[in-house]
Amino acid sequence: MTLLPIIERELRVKARRKGLRSPRVITAVVALLIVTWTVFVPQWWGLPMPPQAAVATCFSLLTLVAAFMGARLTADSVSEEYREQTLGLLLLSHLKGWEVATGKLMSNTVTAGYTLMATVPVLSIPLLRGGAEPVAVFKLALVMLNTLVLSAAIGLFFSSRTSDGRRAQTLATLLMAFLMFVLPSLVAMAAIQGPTSPWRWAALLCFLCPTLPIYGVFGVGMSSAFDLGGFWTFLGVQQGLAWLLVFAAGRGITRRSVDRPVGGFRLGWRQRWGLWRLGGTATRSCRRRRMLDRNPFEWLVCRYRWRAFWPLLLTGLPLAIFSALAVAFPDEVEPISVGLFVVVLMHVLLKFQMVSDSVVPLLTERREGTAELLLSTPLSNREFMAGQWGAMRSQFGPAVAVTLAATGVLAVLIFLDAERSTDLSRTVAFLLGLPAVGLLFDWWTLTWVGMWCATWRGTSRKAA
Repeated sequence: MTLLPIIERELRVKARRKGLRSPRVITAVVALLIVTWTVFVPQWWGLPMPPQAAVATCFSLLTLVAAFMGARLTADSVSEEYREQTLGLLLLSHLKGWEVATGKLMSNTVTAGYTLMATVPVLSIPLLRGGAEPVAVFKLALVMLNTLVLSAAIGLFFSSRTSDGRRAQTLATLLMAFLMFVLPSLVAMAAIQGPTSPWRWAALLCFLCPTLPIYGVFGVGMSSAFDLGGFWTFLGVQQGLAWLLVFAAGRGITRRSVDRPVGGFRLGWRQRWGLWRLGGTATRSCRRRRMLDRNPFEWLVCRYRWRAFWPLLLTGLPLAIFSALAVAFPDEVEPISVGLFVVVLMHVLLKFQMVSDSVVPLLTERREGTAELLLSTPLSNREFMAGQWGAMRSQFGPAVAVTLAATGVLAVLIFLDAERSTDLSRTVAFLLGLPAVGLLFDWWTLTWVGMWCATWRGTSRKAA
């Protein structure tokens, strides 16, 4: 019997797939641009960056990409099998659930892992300037791959628990955002306030934060929590958690393949969940009548009344964390520098969510057969497009308003800052208007590009 046959088969399929090398080349070129921007451009302006800071900045950006890329790659891997009802055929053989889970993990992350490793030689260019050791680059590469595996394991775990790939991706993204941003903030607050801090419990969870080992590589501890264990302890705990989630996903795959009667507790929970998503009878009737009169396709997409909540949560969470830190630690938090990072993060997260939600609705309706029913009606193509734009407008309108408001407030703070009242600061404040205008144009563009990609791609991952 072949050891781990699912992994072998998936890797053979990946090896024969066209375009396997192009992502590595593209990513290496992007990494070269990042190195040029962080190392050489400041030097041309007379503000040279230390080699350690340049290496840490480049690897931190790629670690951030790996944190959300892994969850996106595996969030729909098992859910798709549930929807197509093909997973039971695999389990009719001698295969175990954990073998299927490890095969899905390897097949969906091996290309991403090779792509990230292709950036390591490019990101090692600052080593030529001196000041950074090769061991540090090696450890940072391990942190990047470790974050990718942990993120992919989290996405695989949520994918094994639901047949809705979008729900699994949202939950995995929120959990990774907590581990990447919220948890380090709590650890920093606990370190600043000392033993009397109400956040001292966060030090016990610091081993789950993928970004803390980056600070430990150069001996820069953002808190005393890093003294609880060294670099290898952090990586070992996170790898243990990742593989624990993989085996939990395998157990979930085995349990989902066996039909069991729904108990009273689960039935009641499903009813409450459906009531929360759709509302009561009167609410559903009023909402359905109002939206059907406006556009039937818009009602299909927006029939769940809390669709606008998730983009608002995704963009409001970094803003809420920054506001809490600014109020709790007014002397330690520099509002403009941290606020600039938070605003950029809000723009990036919102655009990623726009990409996903512009593709998923039409693919879902095509898979469930409701799109064909609408096509049999006298609805025109213009009405379909109007429904798509209406759904995107109602879903992302509040989140876009919050993001634009935060960008405007930051621009005003930079412009009115008495200590930095220079031509450069006013130029930066003026340039903040470009991302605001770009967000509106991207909102419009992604709506139609996503709908177009959904018409000729079979899965949401390929279309996105």
